[in-house]
Amino acid sequence: MSESTERAAIAFEVSNFIALYWEDGEKNNAKDMADFISEDSVYDAKVLRLEGRKQICEFTQKRSAAVSSVGRHLMSNLYFDFSGWAERQEVTVRGAMTWYGGVGTGILPVSLPMSIYDINFKIRKGGKFGWTVVHTLYDPIFVRQDDDMKKYMGEKK
Repeated sequence: MSESTERAAIAFEVSNFIALYWEDGEKNNAKDMADFISEDSVYDAKVLRLEGRKQICEFTQKRSAAVSSVGRHLMSNLYFDFSGWAERQEVTVRGAMTWYGGVGTGILPVSLPMSIYDINFKIRKGGKFGWTVVHTLYDPIFVRQDDDMKKYMGEKK
């Protein structure tokens, strides 16, 4: 197998893993989050930094339980950086994420995205799903500043 064919196969696997990661958060209230991230994983969203599997899982599950919400994370413009592959079996994925969300149940009205981020995932080979998240960096570019965003985040008006 050529190097480019191998990298294309890895990129496909990693894309599928990222989709499963978001599906757990969106449709399973992040109940299996611990299976997706390394013990020493870091979540950095500029305004919030979480370190370690325990802290990240506690936050995501508390957040999921705080409000009846629906969210979708749309990843695009993905670039796969294999510079860490030979030494650590790590792939860095850079791209854009558009995050939509709403509060309530049923079919919700469409509105502006909650936010748009530049995103950077460092993912390592191994774990229950074949990969684990080692580090995520969310760099907010556009963020809604309205009551709907506050409700979604579980904040009081």
